[in-house]
Amino acid sequence: MISLSRATFFCKDINASLHLYQNRLGLVIIDDKKLSGPGAGGLLGLGSCTLRIVLLASDSNSQPVVALMTISEAEIPNMPTPPEGIAAGQAATVFQITNFDEICAQLENDGLKFLCAPVEYPKPTSSPGSPAGLYKEMIFFDPDNNLISLLEIIPKK
Repeated sequence: MISLSRATFFCKDINASLHLYQNRLGLVIIDDKKLSGPGAGGLLGLGSCTLRIVLLASDSNSQPVVALMTISEAEIPNMPTPPEGIAAGQAATVFQITNFDEICAQLENDGLKFLCAPVEYPKPTSSPGSPAGLYKEMIFFDPDNNLISLLEIIPKK
């Protein structure tokens, strides 16, 4: 059996990422720790370094859904800037939310770059893992250029 434990993002600026994931998406910090030395770097194929790891969950009693990590005391390259549109090999992390319009306005106000404008579309019939209803979705780039998709499903009555 397999299940997804969490999404991990390696951050250039962990404070910018925390602003998004904590202040905009509403995740809460359940752990914020530092690991230092060769063991920390060994997890990532690096030499001795320091990792700051912030685990975020939907509430303080839940398992983490996101880990934000920053690496210091080691030289690592930045990812190249992604293309303007979607590209083969890109991945998107999808979060289901219940306050689409509010978050959309906040993200637009923050000046985040959207892959495309937020959309709404009806899904008239249910299918496994995908109920019928009105779907609202937006895909944008987080501060480290990871694609993030936010989805709200308003069930068909």
